[in-house]
Amino acid sequence: MKGKLVPISIIIPNFITLLALCLGVSSLLLVVQNCFDWAAVAVVGSMVLDGLDGKVARLLKGTSYFGAQLDSLADLVNFGVAPSFIVYNMSLRYLDKIGWVISLCFVCAMALRLARFNVETSHTSHKTHALPYLSVGLPAPAAGYMCLFPSFLFFATGQSYFLSAPVVGIFLLLISFFMVSRLPTFLVNKIPIQKKQGVFFLFLIVVLMALLISEFWWGLCAIGSIQMISWPFSYYYKRKYAIL
Repeated sequence: MKGKLVPISIIIPNFITLLALCLGVSSLLLVVQNCFDWAAVAVVGSMVLDGLDGKVARLLKGTSYFGAQLDSLADLVNFGVAPSFIVYNMSLRYLDKIGWVISLCFVCAMALRLARFNVETSHTSHKTHALPYLSVGLPAPAAGYMCLFPSFLFFATGQSYFLSAPVVGIFLLLISFFMVSRLPTFLVNKIPIQKKQGVFFLFLIVVLMALLISEFWWGLCAIGSIQMISWPFSYYYKRKYAIL
């Protein structure tokens, strides 16, 4: 008796997820080899693939419960374990045991964030607010990105004070709190853009792409800065529309 065949439309998105996981785990090896810049690049690459696998799954109509769970497990490694391990070895290790505790707090907050997201999305009535482009708490990919933000600043400028252990530690604790909080953040890929604003946002994307190509680390810093600037506006929309 032949087993049930798995459609290629399901295999392809899961393969992309596993490829992202391989990049996340490979970043750990790069950290051990003191290749911190390439470790950060590997994590960023896993973030790009994470954004791609879901879109490919929807395009091929290959979404599945298995794929969703695999993606969540990969996210814990790619956006929780890998970024915190990089930051610990670059900065937090100088705080000794306190630095390790901060790293553990970030990973645990990531696990709680992903678990909450899985529970909320497993119900048909999981919509918690009227505006679909607002997320409850800081999403996992954004948190992993911001965890590496001090490292991006260091790679861009070469200034070691961006890796000051006390400052980075406090910053990481704030990001951890933001993940598990009910504070809103914008989901950039779901923000509706009016036609008259389309040209401006297209120009902004072109500028960011050009910056990433010419000055990679500065481009990553710019993206992180835009993300932080958007947080107060997210809270403004929450208050204005009395949601969440």
